[in-house]
Amino acid sequence: MKAVIIDDEFKNIEVLTYLLRTYCPDIRTIQQATSVKDAIPLIRRTKPDIVFLDIELPEENGFELLSYFNPVPFAVIFTTAHEQYAIQAIKASACDYLLKPIDHKELILAVEKAKNTVEKTDHSNNNKTIQIPTINGFLLCNIDEILYCQADGRYTNFYLENGKTILSSKNLGEYDFSNTDLIRVHRSHVVNVYKITEYVKGKSPYVLLLNKISLKVSNQYKNTLLDTLAHI
Repeated sequence: MKAVIIDDEFKNIEVLTYLLRTYCPDIRTIQQATSVKDAIPLIRRTKPDIVFLDIELPEENGFELLSYFNPVPFAVIFTTAHEQYAIQAIKASACDYLLKPIDHKELILAVEKAKNTVEKTDHSNNNKTIQIPTINGFLLCNIDEILYCQADGRYTNFYLENGKTILSSKNLGEYDFSNTDLIRVHRSHVVNVYKITEYVKGKSPYVLLLNKISLKVSNQYKNTLLDTLAHI
């Protein structure tokens, strides 16, 4: 599993990282951020299974961070030195609420709860795949692996995060991307909204994706894109 620790004190991050690596071997990747501003792009880019979230952060607090995600696509474990936030944490659907200094036994139980939540979510999202017709038949591709799609005459190129490209025998306009993370930004391009790292406005707006890929955004789709980005 992947985890992100959000805390404005590096000592707290170091301690929690040590505890996780010592007592929670299922968590293999640990990233960190010290503010909501830094955490949002990190979470969107890395898609963690669990977020360990301090509440009192500079500028915006932990609860405000959650408002940037609807629905919240990760399990939340609050870590704080203040008991008064417990009820609010429960209302925020947190998996658990750990008081600092964090006890390793309580941490193990909290991670186990989060793991169960993640497994249930993964099971309900097993249908997040797309069938891509090819010249030889078809491929099933996890939408999370797709960076963007590009029209190529009667065909469509699917560009994956691992650098591979799938040539589909189906025209881009024939695909129904509703209820997926894929959104049209241009007549010729559909992008995975969670792979967008930056939107650049101007006379010719464009988005930057992972791997520094730049794609134009047409006026026809600009407002829909901006509204979507504001609610993820």
